[in-house]
Amino acid sequence: MASPTQQATFKFQQAYRFADQAGGFYEVDRAGGSVDKGNRYLSAAVREMAEGLKHLSDGLRATYMLLEEIKNAPRR
Repeated sequence: MASPTQQATFKFQQAYRFADQAGGFYEVDRAGGSVDKGNRYLSAAVREMAEGLKHLSDGLRATYMLLEEIKNAPRR
């Protein structure tokens, strides 16, 4: 299983691709593009960003837990 940071990176890459696709549909609207399709891609980009932020949050929490464990470990 991928680490939370790797999962976040993947989700952010997906979000970028969806946002890029949305922009393309908005730009070509006059030439046969689709605002509705652009909106769907933009919605998917926001969803991927939210999932990426959750994975980042999970990874950060795991880091804090590890640091706390190290801090509280008996000294040698």
